[in-house]
Amino acid sequence: MRRRGSACWIFSALFALGAGATSARAAPRPVTASRPLYLTRGEYLVGYDLRTPPPPDAAGIPVRVPLRLGIGAPSAGTDRRWVRFEFQLGVSRAREHIVYLPYVSPNAAVYLDGIYIGKSDGYGEPQTDSWNFPVYIHVPAALARAGRHQLLVELVPRRRAVTELGPVWVGTNEALLPLYRRQQWLQVTGVEVVTLLVGAIGTLAGVLWVRRRQETLFGLFALSCGIWTIRNAQFFVVHAHSLFYFGVITDAALVWLVAVLYRLSFRVLGQRFPRFERALFGYALLVTIAMLAVGRTHRFVVTAAGYGALLPVGIAFQVYLTRATLRTPTVLSVLLWLAAMITSLSGAYDLLLMLEWIPWPGSYLMPYSSLFYAVTVGWALIDQFVRTHTEYEHLNVALDTRVRERERALKKQYERSAQFERERAVAAERDRILRDMHDGLGLQLITARRLIEKAEHPDHQIASVLDEAIDELRIAIDSMKPTVNDLLVMLGNLRYRLEPRLKAAGISLHWNVADAPEAIRLRPAEVTEITRIVQEICSNAIKHSGATEMSLSVHCPVPNSVGITITDNGCGFDVAAARNGEGLASMRRRAHHIGALLTIESRVAGTRIALTLPAGS
Repeated sequence: MRRRGSACWIFSALFALGAGATSARAAPRPVTASRPLYLTRGEYLVGYDLRTPPPPDAAGIPVRVPLRLGIGAPSAGTDRRWVRFEFQLGVSRAREHIVYLPYVSPNAAVYLDGIYIGKSDGYGEPQTDSWNFPVYIHVPAALARAGRHQLLVELVPRRRAVTELGPVWVGTNEALLPLYRRQQWLQVTGVEVVTLLVGAIGTLAGVLWVRRRQETLFGLFALSCGIWTIRNAQFFVVHAHSLFYFGVITDAALVWLVAVLYRLSFRVLGQRFPRFERALFGYALLVTIAMLAVGRTHRFVVTAAGYGALLPVGIAFQVYLTRATLRTPTVLSVLLWLAAMITSLSGAYDLLLMLEWIPWPGSYLMPYSSLFYAVTVGWALIDQFVRTHTEYEHLNVALDTRVRERERALKKQYERSAQFERERAVAAERDRILRDMHDGLGLQLITARRLIEKAEHPDHQIASVLDEAIDELRIAIDSMKPTVNDLLVMLGNLRYRLEPRLKAAGISLHWNVADAPEAIRLRPAEVTEITRIVQEICSNAIKHSGATEMSLSVHCPVPNSVGITITDNGCGFDVAAARNGEGLASMRRRAHHIGALLTIESRVAGTRIALTLPAGS
């Protein structure tokens, strides 16, 4: 298979083509300082099997270069193939000259008039191939005398491989050095630079994909750049441990590249063709296996057939991509279409060059199209990513603005609700105070007034009623103090108010709050209702029990709960008969209001009343 170096622009290849064609058509003339000689006619020696240069009169058959010698080419030997050229130097005095071989595969040595003058980089190493490296050999001034000369090119093929030789230039260093440097750049150095850039761009895309796995386009783009890097390696890698497997990898990479590029294109257009995509990857795998199976002998045939089968698929895909881009043109789709078009055209050109349907000189274009693809598509992907990220930022700003506006609205609503709750709490507290004053203080004052009006009761009874009224007033005042949510403080105040009355009635009060925590925080309404219930129990004990001892204990049966137990040693009463009484009804109503459980047990030996406020009530 003939391979040649890659050119960045097709115009360079056309320029070289025109220059070569003009030199080939010109009549043979002696070499001068300004006009080098372009050798395209020579002889292939078929009857010589020694490794030393053949004699000048060795038999040969006329050939034209570019020359491709297959595995079955006629040769007396198996290690060497010789091609002979004859030319004439017309210099007036001896000076250094150059023999320039733009293309030779796999490697070669050059002799002038039977004297060795130089070789390619991989000469003598069976596992190397310097096919894409131009050979630039200096001819000593002593050998570059005027007259006719015979140039021998010794081709050293690898085992079971073809041998190729391009046209040969002979001229001065001033005339050939610019050609050599340009060809070296186009075929080797330029491809190395391009491959390095493509690999760097692919690496950046791969890093972005690793950090954001949902960005599938960056993953496919990084994979395509990696495959393209492998593909381009064949143009500048000279020494390989296994040229056969290296050739399979680099040749098959093109088919895998097509499959990845098609999938990337479908994702950019928002389309999915799973069967077609699986078929492409299956075809790439089949071509790879076929290359490995046929070995070195027929790999060129499999490679050419595999590439050729992709041509109609590529044409159909390009038509589809063109129509899809025209329907919904975006920066990414347009640049992808342009990259696909350039890649397809350069691939078709390279295939024709490989099949030798394009004459020498020619240069492969796909390595340079890889840079165009990596730069344009990579830039478009990054541009799309940045645009999307910018849109997200704008959406976040808008969302943040809406959230702040909503927070301000909620804050105002909360302030209105809080004001309403405060007003409702004040109204509820006012109602409670009025109700307590009406039911307690007011009732006591009315009772005292009636006793005074009747003038039938002793003064101490009237004083007792007035004392109860005063206690009611003091308890109402205590309920409005800041410590109203501390149950122990309120009960302490209640003890301070009631204990003198209990003593006056001959009742000893035992106060037991040792098992209670230091502070029991409840809602003000709960504290007030519990205080009223305890007050009612103590008032009933003073009036009706005839007890001499009373105990009050506060405890917490479970966390965040409160239990109050009051016992006396009075005469007791019938709980069922007194159920509808105003005092018990008031206590049950208050307990129900705060979700507490009121238990009353009364016997001849005394009464036990337990109030339990469950946790979370």
